[in-house]
Amino acid sequence: MTSQDLDEIMKPLIVNSHVKGVLATDKEGSIIKTTFDAIQTKLYAEKIAKLVKQTQNLISEVDESDSNELTFLRVRSKQYEILVAPDVTEHKYLLIVIQNPERKIDLGKDRI
Repeated sequence: MTSQDLDEIMKPLIVNSHVKGVLATDKEGSIIKTTFDAIQTKLYAEKIAKLVKQTQNLISEVDESDSNELTFLRVRSKQYEILVAPDVTEHKYLLIVIQNPERKIDLGKDRI
């Protein structure tokens, strides 16, 4: 995947009004491209790369089949939603989107 390919993938995400920022890293968390400032980029890149590794380890332990690869990770809090799409073809990068949740889901007294 070239830098230009990554730009094409990131373009529609960046213009979405709910997206706070987009970040592409390698599997270890080294920055490839970002729309965040340096401090946010470093924080998200390091923490999310660790989270992805831990999640992949969990999947490998729970599902011992050959098709136990992490294909998407979504973490949602009241304020933000973190979406992580690993490059499952070439295994070269993680595409990370931080966005404001579009809507609240009403589950009675607790809202997600």
